[in-house]
Amino acid sequence: MTKEEELLLEEFKHNFRSLLKKVDKLQADNQRLTEKIDSLEGQIVDLNYEKKELGDLYDNLKIASAMSMSDESKEMTKERISKMVREIDKCIAQLSI
Repeated sequence: MTKEEELLLEEFKHNFRSLLKKVDKLQADNQRLTEKIDSLEGQIVDLNYEKKELGDLYDNLKIASAMSMSDESKEMTKERISKMVREIDKCIAQLSI
């Protein structure tokens, strides 16, 4: 083998080792990012559950405050609820046509 071929072979070996190192680094980065995605997805699930719980608590608070209203406010609230129910009934009737 000539001197030039030996140099080319050494350069090829060096480049190959560099590529292997880069592949290893990219695989490690990929693993780290996959773990981070899994962690963030878990946080999303937890936050969605917490959001639902807070929404339920908020609804309960609205109901509780509605129950503690004066008689006049209660009557207005009943009228609003009745109006909403009628609107919902109209929508259901239109959907079932």
